[in-house]
Amino acid sequence: MNLGVLLFSGNANAQLKDTLIDNKVFEVEKTFKPILSEALKIPVNPNPEKPELKRPEFKYDQVAIQAVASEPNVYTIKPLSMGTSVLPKLKGNYMRVGFGNYSMPMGEIYLNTVRNRKVQAGVFLKHLSASGNEQFNNFSNNTAYGYVKSFQKKQVYSLDAYYYRNRVQLYATPKDIQNAEELGKRVYQTFDIKGAIASSHSDSSDFKHHTELNFYRYQNQAKDAENDYQIKTRLNKTFEGIPFELDAGLRINQYQFQGMEFNRRFFHFNPMIRLDDKDFYLHGGLNTFFATDSNGTNSYFFPKAEGGFHLVAKKLVVYAGLTGNPLIRTFRSITSENPFMNSPMAGLTVNRFEIFGGFKGQLGPMTAFTLQSSSSRLENNLFYGYDSSSYAQLALYDSGKGSLTRLVASLTHGIGDKWRFGTQVAVNNYTLSTLSKAFGRPELEIQAHALYHMGEKFTIRVDYSYWGKRYSLIKKPNSQEEVKLDPFNDVSLGLEYHYRKNLGAFVNLNNLASTGYQRWYNYPVYGFNLLAGFNFTF
Repeated sequence: MNLGVLLFSGNANAQLKDTLIDNKVFEVEKTFKPILSEALKIPVNPNPEKPELKRPEFKYDQVAIQAVASEPNVYTIKPLSMGTSVLPKLKGNYMRVGFGNYSMPMGEIYLNTVRNRKVQAGVFLKHLSASGNEQFNNFSNNTAYGYVKSFQKKQVYSLDAYYYRNRVQLYATPKDIQNAEELGKRVYQTFDIKGAIASSHSDSSDFKHHTELNFYRYQNQAKDAENDYQIKTRLNKTFEGIPFELDAGLRINQYQFQGMEFNRRFFHFNPMIRLDDKDFYLHGGLNTFFATDSNGTNSYFFPKAEGGFHLVAKKLVVYAGLTGNPLIRTFRSITSENPFMNSPMAGLTVNRFEIFGGFKGQLGPMTAFTLQSSSSRLENNLFYGYDSSSYAQLALYDSGKGSLTRLVASLTHGIGDKWRFGTQVAVNNYTLSTLSKAFGRPELEIQAHALYHMGEKFTIRVDYSYWGKRYSLIKKPNSQEEVKLDPFNDVSLGLEYHYRKNLGAFVNLNNLASTGYQRWYNYPVYGFNLLAGFNFTF
């Protein structure tokens, strides 16, 4: 650019000066085009250095070979045993014998067949008795039971036979009465037989059934007797993925007491469907019941429904439902609950409507709980009083309409194979129609038990029972009186020692506080009781 300026300035001196130009500097604009020269290529390939490897040299001194004389020892070995094809014998039979205070002998034995794919059978025998004290509160329990089952390709046939003899004493009878012990003796005998046939399909979609035919005769020493016949069946079938169930049956009850005969017939027909999903379940159906006696025929229709929702999968379920059902009171059922009575009048308690709900689930792999509240509408509910003229317990019916509100909480827990614990608490609130109080029934019930395996030799068990306050109605020849019964606690302790797998010893300590509480009015229980003996398995 400077050279251009110099050439231009030489010619400008010969011209007239332009007054419009103030300076002699000019800017020349030209496009710049850079030119790159050819790159020079080095005509030599790279030659990296090659590492030099040197192999180490090892020298060994050869040791002179010395011959060693050796003679082989050849001997015969026994072939390895592959075992036997016969399975080891199971020790499914056991015997238990013992003795305690109150001159209390005890013995039981159980025999059964094992590992038979076609037939299974067993026999059970038991005896327990005590001589009591000066009030003649002695008793004797004897049981004989046998069963047989036949397993076929599609069916299972079974037959059960049962005999039970229970002797108790009305020890509220004053001992100064002539022949008091004989007057107060009560002997109950039961002959019970049951046959059943059931399907054994493994496929849940197949038609399944379970049918039973039952008969029992129940009588006392006064020749009061009850004959009961029953046939019932339960059918199951799945249609389009929905399980259907039908429960139906016919029952005939004949009760003979004090020269009179009372015949009753009952028929029920209960269909139900079940819907189960991973998040909820729904069960719904109908309880249909017909009762016929000398007073006529009564029909009852009860709804039956229950639904639950899984708040936490397999851990916590909230559920609710409603139902209704009859409770058939028989000579056998009443005296089994309270044996210290004369022949009671059989009846029918009707649970007209019951609504319930609560929570159930698992707090851990070995911890489960239930919390349920329910409210029932009951007719002709059964309670217990006392007859002062016969010194016996008395069956009382609340013949009108009443109700029962009940709250039940239960918990079971385990720790490995060492601990087992369970408890249940029930709170009962009755409203009555013809009776003033729920005689013989507690307001609060608590049951608890714990089992602990101490090593491999000892097992300890503790049982606890509590009944809250309750009342008894005392009927006198010309009047009646209400008596309050105190609450009671009952604690029992059991210890078992396993000397060997098939031999052990046991000690049971009952009513540790030795309180003669009254489970039923004027019938205190035994005080402290000890029973010890041995167990055998073979």
